[in-house]
Amino acid sequence: YLRPYEAAVARIPAELDSLDAETADNPHQRDRIATLRKAVWAKLGELSGTVELVRIGRNREAMAVMRGGTGQRYMAAVTQAIEQMREEERRLLAERTKASDRITLFTRVVLFASGLL
Repeated sequence: YLRPYEAAVARIPAELDSLDAETADNPHQRDRIATLRKAVWAKLGELSGTVELVRIGRNREAMAVMRGGTGQRYMAAVTQAIEQMREEERRLLAERTKASDRITLFTRVVLFASGLL
Protein backbone atom coordinates (compact mmCIF):
# COMPACT_ATOMS: atom_id res chain seq x y z
CA TYR A 1 0.00 0.00 0.00
CA LEU A 2 3.00 2.30 0.29
CA ARG A 3 4.22 1.78 -3.27
CA PRO A 4 2.44 4.86 -4.74
CA TYR A 5 3.65 7.01 -1.84
CA GLU A 6 7.23 5.79 -2.20
CA ALA A 7 7.16 6.28 -5.98
CA ALA A 8 5.88 9.84 -5.56
CA VAL A 9 8.49 10.65 -2.92
CA ALA A 10 11.21 9.32 -5.20
CA ARG A 11 10.06 11.60 -8.05
CA ILE A 12 9.77 14.81 -6.02
CA PRO A 13 13.46 15.87 -6.02
CA ALA A 14 13.68 15.61 -9.81
CA GLU A 15 10.38 17.46 -10.24
CA LEU A 16 11.52 20.29 -7.97
CA ASP A 17 14.88 20.46 -9.74
CA SER A 18 13.11 20.60 -13.11
CA LEU A 19 10.87 23.41 -11.90
CA ASP A 20 13.92 25.22 -10.58
CA ALA A 21 15.68 24.91 -13.96
CA GLU A 22 12.62 26.09 -15.88
CA THR A 23 12.42 29.28 -13.84
CA ALA A 24 16.14 29.99 -13.57
CA ASP A 25 15.69 33.35 -15.28
CA ASN A 26 13.19 34.64 -12.71
CA PRO A 27 14.53 35.51 -9.24
CA HIS A 28 11.01 35.84 -7.83
CA GLN A 29 10.15 32.32 -8.91
CA ARG A 30 13.47 31.03 -7.58
CA ASP A 31 12.54 32.42 -4.15
CA ARG A 32 9.11 30.81 -4.39
CA ILE A 33 10.65 27.48 -5.38
CA ALA A 34 12.89 27.64 -2.32
CA THR A 35 9.77 28.23 -0.21
CA LEU A 36 7.96 25.42 -2.00
CA ARG A 37 10.89 23.08 -1.52
CA LYS A 38 10.96 23.75 2.25
CA ALA A 39 7.20 23.21 2.55
CA VAL A 40 7.31 20.01 0.48
CA TRP A 41 10.13 18.54 2.55
CA ALA A 42 8.38 19.52 5.79
CA LYS A 43 5.22 17.74 4.62
CA LEU A 44 7.19 14.71 3.48
CA GLY A 45 8.96 14.58 6.83
CA GLU A 46 5.61 14.63 8.61
CA LEU A 47 4.27 11.90 6.31
CA SER A 48 7.38 9.80 6.73
CA GLY A 49 7.13 10.05 10.50
CA THR A 50 3.47 9.06 10.41
CA VAL A 51 4.13 6.10 8.12
CA GLU A 52 6.93 4.97 10.40
CA LEU A 53 4.66 5.17 13.44
CA VAL A 54 2.12 2.94 11.69
CA ARG A 55 4.86 0.56 10.54
CA ILE A 56 6.03 0.00 14.12
CA GLY A 57 2.47 -0.41 15.40
CA ARG A 58 1.99 2.97 17.07
CA ASN A 59 -1.26 3.67 15.27
CA ARG A 60 -2.75 5.91 17.97
CA GLU A 61 0.28 8.19 17.84
CA ALA A 62 0.07 8.26 14.06
CA MET A 63 -3.60 9.26 14.29
CA ALA A 64 -2.72 11.97 16.81
CA VAL A 65 -0.14 13.38 14.39
CA MET A 66 -2.68 13.38 11.57
CA ARG A 67 -5.33 15.02 13.75
CA GLY A 68 -2.88 17.59 15.06
CA GLY A 69 -3.17 19.65 11.89
CA THR A 70 0.54 20.00 11.21
CA GLY A 71 0.23 18.16 7.90
CA GLN A 72 -2.63 20.42 6.87
CA ARG A 73 -0.53 23.49 7.63
CA TYR A 74 2.34 22.10 5.56
CA MET A 75 -0.02 21.37 2.66
CA ALA A 76 -1.47 24.87 2.93
CA ALA A 77 2.08 26.24 2.62
CA VAL A 78 2.70 24.02 -0.43
CA THR A 79 -0.57 25.12 -2.01
CA GLN A 80 0.13 28.79 -1.31
CA ALA A 81 3.62 28.60 -2.84
CA ILE A 82 2.26 26.88 -5.93
CA GLU A 83 -0.55 29.42 -6.30
CA GLN A 84 1.92 32.30 -6.00
CA MET A 85 4.04 30.71 -8.71
CA ARG A 86 1.01 30.24 -10.94
CA GLU A 87 -0.01 33.85 -10.43
CA GLU A 88 3.48 35.02 -11.41
CA GLU A 89 3.36 32.89 -14.55
CA ARG A 90 -0.08 34.27 -15.45
CA ARG A 91 1.25 37.80 -14.94
CA LEU A 92 4.26 37.10 -17.15
CA LEU A 93 2.07 35.56 -19.84
CA ALA A 94 -0.19 38.62 -19.86
CA GLU A 95 2.83 40.92 -20.04
CA ARG A 96 4.37 38.96 -22.90
CA THR A 97 1.06 38.73 -24.74
CA LYS A 98 0.65 42.49 -24.50
CA ALA A 99 4.19 43.02 -25.85
CA SER A 100 3.51 40.59 -28.68
CA ASP A 101 0.28 42.41 -29.55
CA ARG A 102 2.16 45.72 -29.70
CA ILE A 103 4.79 44.24 -32.02
CA THR A 104 2.09 42.74 -34.23
CA LEU A 105 0.32 46.09 -34.48
CA PHE A 106 3.58 47.89 -35.26
CA THR A 107 4.41 45.33 -37.95
CA ARG A 108 1.01 45.79 -39.57
CA VAL A 109 1.41 49.57 -39.54
CA VAL A 110 4.86 49.31 -41.14
CA LEU A 111 3.60 46.90 -43.79
CA PHE A 112 0.63 49.13 -44.54
CA ALA A 113 2.83 52.25 -44.73
CA SER A 114 5.32 50.50 -47.02
CA GLY A 115 2.42 49.53 -49.26
CA LEU A 116 1.54 53.20 -49.67
CA LEU A 117 5.01 54.03 -50.93
